[in-house]
Order: sequence, then structure tokens, then C-alpha cells
Amino acid sequence: ASSAGVDDSATLVRNILHLLPLLLPILLYFLSPREELYSFVRTTELKDVLRTSRMNIPFYANQRAFDEKFSDASARRRIENQIESERVNMYQQNCQYERSRWTMTTRPNCDRLRELQAQHP
Repeated sequence: ASSAGVDDSATLVRNILHLLPLLLPILLYFLSPREELYSFVRTTELKDVLRTSRMNIPFYANQRAFDEKFSDASARRRIENQIESERVNMYQQNCQYERSRWTMTTRPNCDRLRELQAQHP
């Protein structure tokens, strides 16, 4: 009976070792510090309120670092498009949630999404 327990432990260790090359990059990704370039919530590092040029979407960033990183017009346009896309996605998801709740009389995310879609078809 003890031989079966040792075999099971050895098999488990062997399986983990086989998975290690796959797990290591994932672990490193989550454990490595990532530089956050912007946020929709103010943080200690991202205190400056900036707005996208097309949709006027507010977001927080370190203005100096953000301007340095995205000094090129096309890079700035790409990051602003990403910010707008994330924000619109968030409004869409929250709007779906609001619609699923029969008791909700107001739907602020749906209203904001409708405004953005009317201003920027």
C-alpha cells in the first residue's frame, strides 16, 4: 500500500515538472511589476485627469509619462482608441446588466452609451 502512495507522489511531481515550462511564463507575467499607463480610477501614481481627443472620455494618467510615451501622433491616437474602446465596452456590459434588472428605474450606463453613440456614430 505504501508503494502505491510513493508512486502516486512521484507521478504528481513528474507531472508538475512537465508542466513547469508552461506555468513559468504565466507565473512570471503575473508576478512581474507592470507599468500602468492609464486608469479609469484615480490611483496614487495616476493622478492627472486627461481626456481623449475624439470622444472626450476622461481617464487618469501621469501626464508627463503619458505624453512622453505617446509623443508620436499615431501612437497617441492608438492608445486613445484603446481607452475609448475599453470605456464603451464597459458601458455596454453595465448597460446589459442594468437591462437585466427589472427593478432598476434608471440606467445611467445605458444613457451614457446612448449619448456617446449619438455624438460619435
